[in-house]
Amino acid sequence: MLTCDLLGDERPGLLPIVVGIHLDAELYDRPLASRLTDAIRHWQHAYCDGPICRPVVVSDALYLSSDDLQCRPVISLGHARVNALSAGLVERLPVIFTQRGRVAIQADLAADPVCLCAWAVHECDGADAVDRLIDFELDDFLESLAAAAPAM
Repeated sequence: MLTCDLLGDERPGLLPIVVGIHLDAELYDRPLASRLTDAIRHWQHAYCDGPICRPVVVSDALYLSSDDLQCRPVISLGHARVNALSAGLVERLPVIFTQRGRVAIQADLAADPVCLCAWAVHECDGADAVDRLIDFELDDFLESLAAAAPAM
């Protein structure tokens, strides 16, 4: 079992899951972000002695205007046309999965802070990106958070 803390105090640190403020992001990406939040909580319950992070869904506008949030590990959901954070991340993160160019997951698990971006060209394919993230990439991402965090 893993035990760690991202804030350096008694509480687990926030893990922003960022979606755009565009209407399409609200319709398609925010529900997927909620599903991802549930998967992160389930993973922590299954594999950790206690929570290693507190996932919270936030808008790209809030994230990009907060120095505190930008210093934390992050997951960005949504295409660059609807999420300003994704627009910046897709230019610099390596692709770890792509499905015929219509779905992609990009991440740098060695970065400080760790960051991941999942997106689809068409909103209707966003669920495919999140399914892939939950089924195949989430373990490595959360294990990198646990490894980077100081032990309690």
